[in-house]
Amino acid sequence: MTMKQIDTVETGRRIHQLCMEKGLRPVDIQEQLCLCSVQSVYKWFSEKSTSLPTLDNCVLLAALLGCRIDDLLVVKECMEEHEEQQAL
Repeated sequence: MTMKQIDTVETGRRIHQLCMEKGLRPVDIQEQLCLCSVQSVYKWFSEKSTSLPTLDNCVLLAALLGCRIDDLLVVKECMEEHEEQQAL
């Protein structure tokens, strides 16, 4: 059985791309979402981080970008751990 999970790296890339297309800088996002630090936004964009916006921030970010939350997320399919072991 396959499960679906959010691909954090690809989701970060997608959010970054959507922000660039709208001309939004990380500091703009920080201000619009009332974040304490711009570092949070940089972490979302980083390929070395698995950090993603909270659900509340996804709602606000989608509204800011004029898209749906689904448009922000990249979902991938993966096998359950139990099935992976049986396949070996």
